[in-house]
Amino acid sequence: MRLNGARCLLAQGAALADAALAMGFADQSHLQRAFKPHHAATPGCYAKQQLASL
Repeated sequence: MRLNGARCLLAQGAALADAALAMGFADQSHLQRAFKPHHAATPGCYAKQQLASL
């Protein structure tokens, strides 16, 4: 659930650190370690792809 919440925040343009803290991750690197195996991309790459598709 935390990863999906972070994914939604990133798609809306939230900063990586803000999304990580909002969803209960200790820091940005903690989010990245959890995010990459589930979404096959780093949170930063995911956010860029989402913002580019708007």
